Amino acid sequence: MNSYHQNTQYRDSNESGLQLLNKYVAIDASYRSRHPGQECQPRTRGYILQKLQNWINDGSSSKSVYWLHGPLGVGKSAIAQTISSMFCESKLAASFFFSRDDGKCNNFAFFFTTIAWQLANNPVLGRKLRFFINEAVCNNRDILGQSHSLEQQYQAFIRNPVQQMNAQRQEGNLQCFIVIDALDECMNVSDQKRLLSLLLQEAKAHCLPFKILIVSRSEPDFHKLFGQQQYSVFLDQNEIGDSSQSSLDIQLFLEAKFKMIRDRPEHTQAMENAEQDWPGPARISRIVERACGQFIYATTVINYVDDFNSATNTPGVSVPEDQLAIVEKIQVPHIQQSPYTELDCLYMQVL
Repeated sequence: MNSYHQNTQYRDSNESGLQLLNKYVAIDASYRSRHPGQECQPRTRGYILQKLQNWINDGSSSKSVYWLHGPLGVGKSAIAQTISSMFCESKLAASFFFSRDDGKCNNFAFFFTTIAWQLANNPVLGRKLRFFINEAVCNNRDILGQSHSLEQQYQAFIRNPVQQMNAQRQEGNLQCFIVIDALDECMNVSDQKRLLSLLLQEAKAHCLPFKILIVSRSEPDFHKLFGQQQYSVFLDQNEIGDSSQSSLDIQLFLEAKFKMIRDRPEHTQAMENAEQDWPGPARISRIVERACGQFIYATTVINYVDDFNSATNTPGVSVPEDQLAIVEKIQVPHIQQSPYTELDCLYMQVL
């Protein structure tokens, strides 16, 4: 059946384009599907969040693509989650949080269809774009769910509808952005580079309808691509790593979380003899030092210390001091073959 007959048959059905598009949406890829606790702790990551806010709000900037990158566990996704939440009712056009363990969130078969669905239902853009996206799906149903049609889906479901809306409504620059988090967790490495090349080429041609925030690990292939001189005019980037600011943020995070543990009703009996500032500045500083800028280390420590069932065999009973002492006694091997030796040792103890 050729595409003309397919579209004719489809238009005669009672199903709209958006209803069909809904079948190709990775619901869990949206920032709204993530746990609120995955955002940055208050008062942390202020520097990078302010930089991102300035980039988003700067309508005169030529930097249409922003790459936020860093090693495992430094809190990149928490930043992506937080910035999405901050602009969810204004300038956030759409978001896609890749996840290696989710079949719909670890490949590109659902990427642009999910972005298009979010655009059509966006609180600001939806009423303007729904008609055009609906028509685009009606006319291009044959490329739905096809990862090899990545470029065609972008053209059909994103770029063309926005151009049609702009032509009819004379909208001009939309001043909105899209968040793409954990791109390195897409299972197909060649698809990662395809998407980046597509977006960078569109930015170079001044055809990107939105600003794009890309969050990922500092992969060598990404560095090679982003480092090309031809893209420098419209590309901004920031690396999050083991810095003094990261250590300060982790300290603030630990102080807040240990206070939460002290005040938790379930710990009242176990913590009745604890000092008011338990576990104290010195012990927190040692944890910060061992974290080496990795928020995932600090988070794992807190989860272990706060686990109600780790210290005893009695459900609901917990001795946070005992569990913290276990963490502090972990011995790190002298020969360190991994940049995450402290984290590896901590996980072994938790397991």
